Amino acid sequence: MNTLIKEYYLYHKETCDNFLWRALQVFSKQGIIFFIFIICAKVLRPYEFGIYNYILALVLFLSMFGDFGISTATSKYIAEYNISDKKKVRAVLFNSGLMIVILSSVTSLAVVLLGPSFLGDQYYYVLFLLPTIFLSPLTSLYDGIYRGLKKFKSLTLISLISGLIALSFVTVLIRYYGLLGAILAQNLFYFLLFISFVFTYKEFSFGLNIKILTEIGKYSVFIGVATTGYYLFSRMSIFILGHYGFFEKIAVYEILNKIFGLIVVPLSILSAVLAPNISVNYSEKNYPELYRKFKRYFVFSIIVSVFSFVTLFVVIPIIVKLFFVKYYTDSFYSLFIPVLGFYTVIIYSFVIDNLIILSSKFAKIDMYLKLFLIILNLPLSIFLMKYLGYLGPIYSVFFLTFIEILFLNIYYFIDIKSKVDK
Repeated sequence: MNTLIKEYYLYHKETCDNFLWRALQVFSKQGIIFFIFIICAKVLRPYEFGIYNYILALVLFLSMFGDFGISTATSKYIAEYNISDKKKVRAVLFNSGLMIVILSSVTSLAVVLLGPSFLGDQYYYVLFLLPTIFLSPLTSLYDGIYRGLKKFKSLTLISLISGLIALSFVTVLIRYYGLLGAILAQNLFYFLLFISFVFTYKEFSFGLNIKILTEIGKYSVFIGVATTGYYLFSRMSIFILGHYGFFEKIAVYEILNKIFGLIVVPLSILSAVLAPNISVNYSEKNYPELYRKFKRYFVFSIIVSVFSFVTLFVVIPIIVKLFFVKYYTDSFYSLFIPVLGFYTVIIYSFVIDNLIILSSKFAKIDMYLKLFLIILNLPLSIFLMKYLGYLGPIYSVFFLTFIEILFLNIYYFIDIKSKVDK
């Protein structure tokens, strides 16, 4: 038995090692973000905590316009460049970073000029979070580069050390400055992470490379529309609830989202570790291998999602009652059921969508689906609010996510199967 385990590990050594390092890196980064979240939940009143989550969701949405799929596209292309043309690897950081800085500048300018008209009382807090609009996508770019080069160990150490340094300041800021301190803590964390990347990553050169700009830029458009669209789609409920002043409902809703978000992290790690291999398979037109992997991950996702639904139905209420008792209100279970359904679907789709489909250059069809969902989500959310109240937007997201994933899986299966049969 021990011999079989050893042989299996040696055969998959690179994947296992990369998974472990990536797991430590993601949990260290998400851990500090979750730590900030917990301190805010404990220190702030539910109404203030709801405002904090509303503002943060809005700023993170704006920061996605600064990235707009560039970090994900960079990870894909740098993996290919590292095999086909290593000279391009050094040019990636400057060219991708330039696109991010330009997009982030345009986004920030739009916030400054249009914010007073659209953000109302929250405009003041959003201004303090403007640095995050730059820092979040830039740190994601470095993350994408390290992932594409499979430097998971270095990426982990950078994230872990910068996170530990940030921890020494975060608690003080939140406890003494309340809501404003929570906002400043977000800026501090991303700033320390960015500085750490700047001083450790040396494999780059300055100078425009039009081919790299074109390749990464074109593919990032599809990913950017898909991911930004998906974020808007999934966060639309927050924006609608915030618009109508349901900040205490947002507080409970976001606690559930944060807990579930941590649970799906392992699947995110797995897809990040294996994605470069899928990109190589598709570039080499190894469709039989892609077809085999799709079927294998399909079965894996079904088993994991069913097991997760049953387990989380029992475990999550216990966690909330133990650690977030002031949010265990009468509205908890009414929010819990649709959120559990949504994340069960997400757990099923996470590996299939992020690992197989996007890594196989199917971002375009995903983009069209996301656009359709965005257009449909707002009117459906408002319609359901007439019958379900504040739960309307949440059930809308759940229903439309199920429809999207079902269609995307069927489309990809038919396409890859047809390529295998040729």
